[in-house]
Amino acid sequence: MPAADSVVVMTKRIQLSAALPEAYKSILHLHTVDLYTELERAALALTDAMTRLPQNQDVPDDVYQQATSVFTEDQYVAVAWVATVINAFNRLGVTSHKPLPADPK
Repeated sequence: MPAADSVVVMTKRIQLSAALPEAYKSILHLHTVDLYTELERAALALTDAMTRLPQNQDVPDDVYQQATSVFTEDQYVAVAWVATVINAFNRLGVTSHKPLPADPK
């Protein structure tokens, strides 16, 4: 499966599971639950580290090592780009001060 396709599949799985409160909590404790595969845990950790870059100055070495040990170079780049785009959209959404509708229909 191409790197971009595997990222899309993982993202859809996380979006579906995020509807459940316990799944959301599991993202916060992704290293202590068995809900995610090793690849998914690495992607989530990398995404979290990238989101906190202004505070961290760099992706921590342990997060980088974890990600590069399970991803090919293409997969790593795909995950980093997806995380960057999602982070950009989230920041635009927050700065717009427009709340999400209660019912997204």
